[in-house]
Amino acid sequence: MAANKQHSPAIFLVCLSWMAGLACNHAQPPANLNTRLTYKHFQGEVGARRTVTLPDSSEVILNGPSTLYVPDNFTVHHREVVLDGDAFFTIHTYPDTPFRVITDVLTTVVHNAVFKIKVEQKGAAVQLLNGEAKVLKAYKSHDNQPEWVHGGEMVMGNSSIDLIEPETCDTTALLMWRSGKLTFEKEPLPAALRVLADWYNTDINWEGNIPLNKTVTGAWDNEPLPGILDKLGPELGFTYKMDHNTVNIKMK
Repeated sequence: MAANKQHSPAIFLVCLSWMAGLACNHAQPPANLNTRLTYKHFQGEVGARRTVTLPDSSEVILNGPSTLYVPDNFTVHHREVVLDGDAFFTIHTYPDTPFRVITDVLTTVVHNAVFKIKVEQKGAAVQLLNGEAKVLKAYKSHDNQPEWVHGGEMVMGNSSIDLIEPETCDTTALLMWRSGKLTFEKEPLPAALRVLADWYNTDINWEGNIPLNKTVTGAWDNEPLPGILDKLGPELGFTYKMDHNTVNIKMK
């Protein structure tokens, strides 16, 4: 967003979420839950991450208030889960049994892969750190040819325009997120807030004009978002309040 050089007294909100200000999670359970099955659901924590180990030894890191639905019939011979939100998957190999992640936008099928999926209402992205994945539309479409992606590649999908397309992805950023080690070195405050919004799968709203002359420097290791904001607030002169999965920031 372009900087406003005239410091107007009017109050405005700058939304810094990853996908054009859309809410990070649905108000209702995903539409693709199988009503004939019973699910155990794992809920992530706002401003933090939660690790879940599945019965097949695959590992899922839930980002923020994301939810993973695991059906009661999940076994090493039937591996299928439903995701609402943002999660990082490390899949244990069973050559004869694919692992399937279903969202309302995309379905991802792998055998042995490490990848991250983020879903926000009508949009979704699948980023592969390594391995191979087949990605399909998870909704009815006249054209549902799969996209095959490999490490260093991603697929972005948008159900409102019935489109999925492959892209390259930043594997360095994926490795950093997986490690939980977040570092800023004189990062301009607006850019740092955008990173925090994506890193924690949250919305960050700034009340008033963002001070463009302020920068962020620091390193955190698997620190929940409130811990980072508690440190930055006094340094940069702001206060904040968390309302569910939205952070509202105001200059002192």
